[in-house]
Amino acid sequence: MDAPRLVLAVASAVGPWRPFGQVCLVDQRGAREDAALAFDPIGNVPPGLRVVGPIARLRDRTYRGSRLARGASAQSGGSLGVTV
Repeated sequence: MDAPRLVLAVASAVGPWRPFGQVCLVDQRGAREDAALAFDPIGNVPPGLRVVGPIARLRDRTYRGSRLARGASAQSGGSLGVTV
């Protein structure tokens, strides 16, 4: 049986949905390892996508503040950046 996965897709206001990545659930993590994970969807945008507008700027500050408060690095935890 295949591991569960979530396909990530994006669309513009006038374009079709395009898949750009996937999330696969393959291993269980311990509480300590889980707490140390830090994914930044604003600072690690897949090639060909862009994040724009006031909400993106707010999210950028929010993610930076969250990492700083937790002592986390900008990106950790096994993101492979695989495109589907």
